[in-house]
Amino acid sequence: MTSTNKIKVILFSVFVLFVVAWVVTGNVSQASGDSIDVDTSTMDMIASANPDDFVGSETCKACHEDQFKKFVGTKHAKLGEV
Repeated sequence: MTSTNKIKVILFSVFVLFVVAWVVTGNVSQASGDSIDVDTSTMDMIASANPDDFVGSETCKACHEDQFKKFVGTKHAKLGEV
């Protein structure tokens, strides 16, 4: 009976140590990052975009050739073909 009580005390102690470690690390290691500045003018411009204003991928390719080469093979580029 004594060994059973020792095992219970040891298991409970280990459990308490894990809980304490979890709480401490949760308070200490909070993620830090840059705040996001939302530019509402850009969002308003996107929301009010007219599909007739789209000049086509070939026009974009003239100035952004490297980006176009990377984009043209993606699934997103093929959405326009549907």
